[in-house]
Amino acid sequence: MPFMLLYIGEAKAFDDDALRHALVASGAIQRESGGTGELAAFDYELGEDLTTIRVTRDLETVVIDGSGPASFDIALKLQRGYAEPIHLIDEAYSFDLVLHDYDSMTSLLKAADESSQN
Repeated sequence: MPFMLLYIGEAKAFDDDALRHALVASGAIQRESGGTGELAAFDYELGEDLTTIRVTRDLETVVIDGSGPASFDIALKLQRGYAEPIHLIDEAYSFDLVLHDYDSMTSLLKAADESSQN
């Protein structure tokens, strides 16, 4: 399954409380964490598309399962609720986008698509 990663900087950790607050405020629902490397896990649904968001124990990355509309939407919503700029990269490292630079899912998807083709 494809996935994307969120990070704020090299060896920089997310603020746990601010991250959880931004996720819940964005409509993500916290669920029981299933992995040993997870601090927390959330589900997010957009229409028929569902994604799982996993917060790593070290708080340096957030893993978003999939690369569909729900995945990109929750990434943008998380940025809107989080003070520091957040980077979004895909599993192939074909793009590294700063979410703060995008104001719509359309512009974000276009940038990701253009970066992936280069």
